[in-house]
Amino acid sequence: MTRSADLREVGPADVRRLTDRFLSRVSESSRAAAEEELAALKLPEHFPLYDAMLADPEGNLWVRDYYWPREDEPQLWTVFSTRGTWLGSVVTPGGLNVTDISADHIVGVMSDDLGVETVWVHRLSKPSGF
Repeated sequence: MTRSADLREVGPADVRRLTDRFLSRVSESSRAAAEEELAALKLPEHFPLYDAMLADPEGNLWVRDYYWPREDEPQLWTVFSTRGTWLGSVVTPGGLNVTDISADHIVGVMSDDLGVETVWVHRLSKPSGF
């Protein structure tokens, strides 16, 4: 079984969001220089298809769809066997930084608005053959 994916174009709203996010971290005295540097950048036409890969103890490869700048949206992980066969998909909450995948659970860290981190553990319920 194969899985196809559509390329997502980088649009003006995406560029504005990236620019605003970057400039929010720059001091007022450096803002003009930072805006000049941003204007000179050549941005890609499309977002990447994926942005993270992890392996579980069985050797399965977990590939996370690229989801920035939608960091608050659920994240889609596609799981492949050691032979490259698509096993299925798993959705995790937006903002979760997955740190470990075991045979029966996913572990990650989430940060709240104040930057306070919380460990998140979720049990995996796998269908037969997964």
